[in-house]
Amino acid sequence: MTSQKKYSAATGDAIDSLVSGAVLMTLDLNAIPQAASQNNPIPMVDAYLAPVSATWNAATALNTALVFNTQGMDSVAITIQPSGTITAGAIIFEVYDGANWVAIKCARESSYNTDSTYSLAGAGSIQGWTVPAAGFPQFRCRLAAAIVGTSPSVLITGIVSSAPDVSIVTAGLDPQQALHPGALTLQAQQVVAVGSASAASAAVQAATNRVVLTSTTACWIAFGATPTASAATGSIYLPANIPSPPIVVTPGVTKIAVIQAAAAGALSIWESV
Repeated sequence: MTSQKKYSAATGDAIDSLVSGAVLMTLDLNAIPQAASQNNPIPMVDAYLAPVSATWNAATALNTALVFNTQGMDSVAITIQPSGTITAGAIIFEVYDGANWVAIKCARESSYNTDSTYSLAGAGSIQGWTVPAAGFPQFRCRLAAAIVGTSPSVLITGIVSSAPDVSIVTAGLDPQQALHPGALTLQAQQVVAVGSASAASAAVQAATNRVVLTSTTACWIAFGATPTASAATGSIYLPANIPSPPIVVTPGVTKIAVIQAAAAGALSIWESV
């Protein structure tokens, strides 16, 4: 296919827009109109603009930006190649909506991470991203923190493409976002000796609202401000070497008491926010 136009099914004349009775057609290599079909598809070509690049170093002013025109295009491939020793510096990726520049997350090519801001500190190898820029007329890389180091330099290269972005999809935690309510973050930990008499832990930390318990021996546990554990009477049985599900506690107040079921051991208390 060398070109494509719309032609009237009745007259064969080229038209600017489809109207009633018109069909989408293409020109073959002999410039003869042919109706678009499964056997005669309209050609779709991925267009790539010429690469655009810039080199930033310690003399580059803060907020310097490398801007790409993405109107009518779908994605941008970005690479950075650092050299020297970089101890500080950061690049932010942004798209323009016609009125404002907005940070955008980009899929890192070397991992499942996404970045809207990338720290240059310690960067020593080439890194790449795919940017979903469809619908935005411009995209830019902006120096969000000044570059500092020993002979530091960063070569930034970008190629704008009409190919649709196929971002990495993964199930997991976004390292740039706060943990979801069900996630566990270690706040503190305690170990209580498990014996034939009830023994209680210290009160959990003021920031603790959940605990996970694991014991090296089967035991009975109780919760409260002044708890006493007793075997098979008003306490909770915890089997050996099997972590409990997260248990909600009162921050700064709850203590955990424990007594053995048959043998001595140790109770591990994992405090979480």
